Amino acid sequence: MSLASATHEQSAAEPGGRPCEGAPLGTSHRRVPSRARILLGTVGIALAAAMVVVCALIGLWWWSHRPAPLRDARALAARGRAYLRSGRPDLAFQVVQDVRDEEPGAGEAVAVAAQALLRMGQYRIARLALERTVKLLPNHVEATVTLGELNCDLGNGERGLELLEAAARLRPSDYRIWFTVGKVRHDLGDHAGAGRAYERVLERNPSHREALLGLLDTLIPNGQSQVAEPWVAKALQMYPQDPVVLGLAARAAVDAHHLDQAITLADAALARDQRNIHALVARAKSRLAREQWQAALADVERAVALAPNDVGLLQLLLIVEARSGLSQRVAATRSRLRQVQHHLQVMDELTHEITRRPDDPELPWKLGKLAAESGQALLASRCFEAALALEPAFEPARQSLRGLQASHPELTSTPPRSTGLRAPGVGALP
Repeated sequence: MSLASATHEQSAAEPGGRPCEGAPLGTSHRRVPSRARILLGTVGIALAAAMVVVCALIGLWWWSHRPAPLRDARALAARGRAYLRSGRPDLAFQVVQDVRDEEPGAGEAVAVAAQALLRMGQYRIARLALERTVKLLPNHVEATVTLGELNCDLGNGERGLELLEAAARLRPSDYRIWFTVGKVRHDLGDHAGAGRAYERVLERNPSHREALLGLLDTLIPNGQSQVAEPWVAKALQMYPQDPVVLGLAARAAVDAHHLDQAITLADAALARDQRNIHALVARAKSRLAREQWQAALADVERAVALAPNDVGLLQLLLIVEARSGLSQRVAATRSRLRQVQHHLQVMDELTHEITRRPDDPELPWKLGKLAAESGQALLASRCFEAALALEPAFEPARQSLRGLQASHPELTSTPPRSTGLRAPGVGALP
């Protein structure tokens, strides 16, 4: 006999321990009502059905959101390049626009997308595509250069310089990249850095005229004429009739206290180009050293008229006016100098702000307004163009550009800079 049945018999024999009538031996004394059993069963069935529905919905969601199979984006890039060659950047962009980073050849496809966007004038989106290209293909020199030049065109010179120097490290033998680095550093006011970049150009291409002139222009006006002496000799040997070379050589001669030679070189330069500022400064300093106040004043005034926002020229004008006894003019020039210095300070602050907010069209527009107010029409035009490149519907920049071109018709015929906006030359993507 089992332990359970024995226990049951004992309880049945005890007084008051008689089981309920109709209840079989070995069962509970309390039965679950039939209505409760039906309710519990219904709830169980409902829960099971709900679980089936939830699982079905999860399955449908996963199916609709499942990752698409990986494609070979290199084939898409090849099709996109074919469309670019046939002059259809719109079709080229459509072919590659949905390429994912993990797909083989994604970097090449995104580079094609960037080139298509550049050709369609979508510069802000093109910059994002180029940033993505450089991330996917960190050794892609052409994309890096194009992105650097595009940033410079859109006003972000600091980011542009960072990218251009990265490209130069990737391909140090390419003198064209070093030349662009030199120009950007010069524009940012880093004359020493610009000089080093130009020297690297000349190491790779000794006959590069623009790099030679750029090097002289960074050394001589900044008190390094002695360092520039061998380069001056080379420039005079290669380009003896070039007015730019003659003017720079004249300034170097003044710094070396060779006043007769400086005047001779300056006269030769001005005979070929009356607007040669370096020659005017050299001759003015030579005449100033000989206490020829009036003649020196005439040369400085002509130079200031050509470059009214040059701080160095205004300081030279102050010196000549003071030695000429023109006290009233000294006060006016000093006030003008402070105004120019203030403008330059604000423009420098805006330039740094553009680095922090590169997609804000208002910043290059404000920079352009300051340039226009200070008489720098070409710089103002470039700034307004940069604002419109960032946001074509930015009406303040459009109105400012129209007004500037109306007062300076020559700007409408100014050739575009060779930069990333058009992706020519070294920055051209394949």
